[in-house]
Amino acid sequence: MGVIFGLDLSYNPDNSQWVGDKTKSHDTVVKRSREQFVDWVKNTYRVLLSRGMKDCYVYFMDKDPERFFRSRIAADSGMPLNRAAEDPATYR
Repeated sequence: MGVIFGLDLSYNPDNSQWVGDKTKSHDTVVKRSREQFVDWVKNTYRVLLSRGMKDCYVYFMDKDPERFFRSRIAADSGMPLNRAAEDPATYR
């Protein structure tokens, strides 16, 4: 299973806030959510990330959300961190 984090949701490390961009979203229902857009997009990604039965590959189009996620995964958690995002030529 793979999830691609698009440009509709970004993370601003300066103020530790998630930022949504409706113009980058292709989901018409979520785009009409007005002030709840960020919450709906975050929930969509949360659901997609929880669907993998064996594993889940994640690709980030924007590097700030990737840095956020990597900072939250402990090195000793036992979860493998695929370095493909750092070198897209190795992504399979």
